[in-house]
Amino acid sequence: MATSTDVRGVVQKRSYDPDPGLVTGLARRALAPRVRNASWHIVWACMQYAASVQYQRVTLSDLSAAARVSERRVRDAFNDCQGMSPTAYLRVAALQEVRRKLLDAPFARDPVTRAASDFGFWHLSRFAGQYRAVFGEPPSETVARARARAESGEQRYGA
Repeated sequence: MATSTDVRGVVQKRSYDPDPGLVTGLARRALAPRVRNASWHIVWACMQYAASVQYQRVTLSDLSAAARVSERRVRDAFNDCQGMSPTAYLRVAALQEVRRKLLDAPFARDPVTRAASDFGFWHLSRFAGQYRAVFGEPPSETVARARARAESGEQRYGA
């Protein structure tokens, strides 16, 4: 995750939206006009492939085969479009999918373990640390909040 520094010199995390469906390609191009059009297509192809295998064991060579370009071009496209490496971006995308699953099914048996393993996180302590770094809370708190919301009958609109 990239950082930026504000006026007071405090380092802040910049958030990235790995869901390609949330912002259309035209809107993204308007936000980053200097990025080559081909880079967006490469990132989109890689994201489609990674989502189809639920982000499990995705390698750079898999991404380059899915996008039909070299590994270097995949790295360059992700850096152009997202400002981070493909693996870092896919990790954040997988974490968002886990969060979505935890919020949608909080009453499942062992929801954190199941959701994490479904999206390729096999070391649960590392997963919990990465989840907390991105979302500011441990996954167990997300589940507890979703359960409380579901029991009170409140609708979930966003996370």
